Amino acid sequence: IIAFANPGAELASQAILSEQVQRITELYSRYLDDISVSKLDGWSCIEGTRKGSRCQDLAGGRAVEFARRITKEPAHAEG
Repeated sequence: IIAFANPGAELASQAILSEQVQRITELYSRYLDDISVSKLDGWSCIEGTRKGSRCQDLAGGRAVEFARRITKEPAHAEG
């Protein structure tokens, strides 16, 4: 999602478990400014503003790698 947002766009990720907030906030801080977190009943919403210019390191397959790191999805499925 971040890779497709224009600089200055406001983004939000919701339905995040409270125990995931710190890790996701740390990862998003590379790409978002003014990050804020709202919490309710064990769930969280993280909001922020896309940093100034298109992040070149999110181009192409790197956006997928970023998403995998957040979700801890394996890079290659076995089988």
